[in-house]
Amino acid sequence: MGSAEESEAFNRLLHQWNAGDTCAFQELIPLAYQEIKRLAVIHMSADDSAHTLQPTALVHEVYLRLAKTRSFDVKDRVHFLSLVSRMMRHILVDHAREKRAQKRGGLHVTLVDLSLADRADDGPDMILVDEALDRLEAQQPDLVRVVEMRFFGGMTSKEMAAALKRSVPSVDHSLRMAKMWLRRELAVDRYDEAGHS
Repeated sequence: MGSAEESEAFNRLLHQWNAGDTCAFQELIPLAYQEIKRLAVIHMSADDSAHTLQPTALVHEVYLRLAKTRSFDVKDRVHFLSLVSRMMRHILVDHAREKRAQKRGGLHVTLVDLSLADRADDGPDMILVDEALDRLEAQQPDLVRVVEMRFFGGMTSKEMAAALKRSVPSVDHSLRMAKMWLRRELAVDRYDEAGHS
């Protein structure tokens, strides 16, 4: 979303939708579509498996889930995108679980941006990442929000700081802490998965 008018229209429609106006949602989606599609492409590029879920399918799944939501307590565009990022994380994990049920293995993610893998083909399983994020959320939910916004949402440090009402250095510090924690947890998970305990 480029212009101030577009941002203002987006926020106005968001507030109307929050108030229960379903027509506002129908007007909001075309304004948000390109950004949601960008997030979907980021999610798909993080997946090195040959799955059938395409960015457009992910966008449509997000649309269906949003359409079922009667009220979405969101303050502005950045907050909306961070929540859409979280929704995409859950959709992809659900998809990974379905794939795992169909065949052994799973959906692997590169997470190169988070420095959780040295090479694109050496990423941890999406389900292990999700489980690790759930454990982290029980201890430090703010760190999980930062991971979701950066990795799943492709948000910049400045955008994350605005959404979280924090400074950019504080957000960057949280991201570094989350990376270290996830690296350690995923190393333990892989060790356990290999049959060692």
